[in-house]
Amino acid sequence: MKNRVLVTGATGFVGSNLVRRLVKEGYEVHILTRKTSNMWRLKDIYSSLIDHKVDLSDKDDLLNAVTKINPNNICHLAIYGGYPSQNEDEKILKTNLNGTINLLSALEGIDYDCFINTGSSSEYGKKEFIMKETDICEPNTVYGIAKLSSTLYCNHISAKENKNIGTIRLFSVYGDYEEKGRLIPTLFINLLNGENVKLGNPAAVRDFVYIDDVVEAYISILKNPEKIKGKIFNISSGNQISIGEISEKVKSILNSSCSLDFGNLSGRTFDSTTWLGDSSLFRETFNWTPKKIDEGLKKSAEWFSKNLNLYKEV
Repeated sequence: MKNRVLVTGATGFVGSNLVRRLVKEGYEVHILTRKTSNMWRLKDIYSSLIDHKVDLSDKDDLLNAVTKINPNNICHLAIYGGYPSQNEDEKILKTNLNGTINLLSALEGIDYDCFINTGSSSEYGKKEFIMKETDICEPNTVYGIAKLSSTLYCNHISAKENKNIGTIRLFSVYGDYEEKGRLIPTLFINLLNGENVKLGNPAAVRDFVYIDDVVEAYISILKNPEKIKGKIFNISSGNQISIGEISEKVKSILNSSCSLDFGNLSGRTFDSTTWLGDSSLFRETFNWTPKKIDEGLKKSAEWFSKNLNLYKEV
C-alpha cells in the first residue's frame, strides 16, 4: 500500500514543488484545494494527484475529507499573508492560525506518522544577529504573529496528544514556479525578455534557500518522522546576501546587458541589513546540506529559460 500524504497549499510555490517530488517518490498524494484555486503550477501532473475541494475554514467538509483520506503524513503549507498584496489581517489570522487549528482537529482521531507545519522566518521579527530556534520571537507583522501562533499551537498539540508534530521555519525560498512579482522571478523574466529591471533597496538582505533544498527537507522529515516531534527547525542557507548582490549575480549568469534600476520601488517596512538563519540544528539532525547560492541560481536560470511561457498565463 502506498504511503498517503495530505498536502495543503499544494497550488503554491513551495507546495507545488513538494507534490511533484512526492509523486516521483511514489507517494499517494492528496491535496486540498478551493474551487477558485489557480492550478497553473500543477496542470502537467494534476492527473497524478487526488484533489479534494475543501476549504480549511469549513470544519465539517474538512473532517469528512480527512477521514476519507486517512493520511499517513501531513504537509501543511497553506498560507495567506506571505506577499505584500496579501494584507487583510482577518484573513491572515483565519488562514494561518484557524486553518491550522481546524486541520489538527480534523486529524485528531487518525494515527498518522507526522504532521509538518510550515512556519516562517517572519516569526522572529527584526534581529541584528543570526536567528536561532531558541531565540525569543518578536514578530512585527500580523503574518508573523499568525505563523508564530500556529507554531506554538502545533507544539501544544504535539505534547498533548503525543504525536510527531513540528514546524520548519522557511527563510527566503527561491526557484522553480516562484510567484510572479517576487525578486528572483522578476529578475529572470525581465532579463530573459531583454527588459530592464526596476528594483528597491539594494542594501536589504535575505537568507535565500533554493527550492530543491527546501523540498529535500520535507522528504527527510517524512523518512524520519519521529525527529520532528515537538521541534522547530530553521530551513535556511546560513548565508545572507543583499538584493543588489544577488541581482548582479542573476544578470551575470544570464550574460545580460539590461540595467538594474535600484531605488525605483519602495522597500518593505521590515527590510533589514541583517537577515540570517542558523540551520545547524536541522543540518545535524537530518544530514541536510543546502546548495550554495551560485549553484541554485544557475539551476533557476535553466528552469526559467525553459519555462518562461508559463508566466505569460499568470
